[in-house]
Amino acid sequence: VPVLVRPGPGDFHEGLNVHMADNVPKATGDDVLFGCATIRPDKNDWAPRIGLAWQPSARWTVRTGYGVFYAQDTGNPIWDMARNLGFRESARSLDAIPTSNIVNPWALKGVDSGTCSNWDGLCLAGLYTLTNEVNRRTAYVHQYLLNFQHQLTDSLLLEFGYQGNAGHKLQRMYGYNDPIYREGPNDRRSANERRPWGGNIYGRLQTIGNVVNSNYNSGIIKVQQRFSKGLTYLAGYTWSRAIDGGSAIRTNDGDNLFPANNYDFRSEKGLSQFHQLHRFTASALYELPLGKNKKDLGRVGNAVLGGWSIGSILTIATGSPFGGGGCGDIAGVTQGSRGDATGISPFLDNPTADQYYRRAASGRGGAAVSCTTLDSTGVNELTYREGNISRNPYISPGLIGLDFSALKTFYFGERMNLEFRFESFNFPNHPNLGFPDTGVTSLTYGRVNGAREMRTNQFGLKFAF
Repeated sequence: VPVLVRPGPGDFHEGLNVHMADNVPKATGDDVLFGCATIRPDKNDWAPRIGLAWQPSARWTVRTGYGVFYAQDTGNPIWDMARNLGFRESARSLDAIPTSNIVNPWALKGVDSGTCSNWDGLCLAGLYTLTNEVNRRTAYVHQYLLNFQHQLTDSLLLEFGYQGNAGHKLQRMYGYNDPIYREGPNDRRSANERRPWGGNIYGRLQTIGNVVNSNYNSGIIKVQQRFSKGLTYLAGYTWSRAIDGGSAIRTNDGDNLFPANNYDFRSEKGLSQFHQLHRFTASALYELPLGKNKKDLGRVGNAVLGGWSIGSILTIATGSPFGGGGCGDIAGVTQGSRGDATGISPFLDNPTADQYYRRAASGRGGAAVSCTTLDSTGVNELTYREGNISRNPYISPGLIGLDFSALKTFYFGERMNLEFRFESFNFPNHPNLGFPDTGVTSLTYGRVNGAREMRTNQFGLKFAF
């Protein structure tokens, strides 16, 4: 049974105006921990690296390399434990008829009050608790590449090859003491009765641990023109696939913060939230050959037409994976079921903003996902098992972006200049579709209800001396 530990000497509840119930395991003192540490030290962070370069001819170069890189994903899990002294509990309320009681915030939260010896104040148990994985290890990534470079001219380079990595012991958020699934349609136990340590001791035990593996593989091609005769440009294309069991500790919108099943992470393996199958980018900068130290146009001509540079960045990319709306919390089983696949693909050959994903004949969602799978007795199986929809089954609309910039430099003698800059992001004001609605029972399932950032202009001045 997990134990709440308060470091240092003194009573566990010293300075607190709320007590944990007697049935909640508690301990105090640094000797309970690993000296002054909260986790066992990881003494196996060995990071070898090797790189090789070979030049078979004057204009060809082959490069390859491999390395292991370690990193702590975040410091948050280490100091997060102190928040348990705030006696945290999830408080949700209705918008139309509020059910939260600000005067007595514990009255309607379903928190189990226990017995606190020698204490007549607020006594609580069954709280949402933050926990620490004492055996957490340092996350690491293997990185490797094989590139071929060919010098086409004195200033033009072609590069193509392969890049990849494999991550291990990566961290993600999950929870202990969530209710396990029912054993079958006749299992009538409540959610608290199905918690491994019971709901009268702890609620959810939120933790962050080394449970994620990842891999990334890509083929790349790049053309680079070094600055010559006032022009430089870079164009690159990447064909890639990224797979993991959780793309971050604190996920972005569209990825699930907690697993569908906190006791089985196998269904979490899927495309990473940042996966992009195709991505092409090109950037260019050109200095107009007019003005000082170039084609002299006289004082007035140089002041008006000289010193200008123009640039642009073009990005074309396919969409990124994201999760569906799911079926919500079915009968209080888990954090929320993703539902079952129906065998009908949600993807259309010619998607539009009004119908980016296929709708059911009724006009509601659920063409690709079902929240009801009846067993032989007529009971919904999703009340006692996990749905078979994988994580991040949808792909968002792609992206086309063109940015533009214009820069002019005014010279004042040899040691001072003023730089004027104009930059426009999404210069053509092209509408890039936002994420479609994927709420399984939503009336607007499959419809895009918004767009990403439209044109944004900015101006700047910089004085150098």
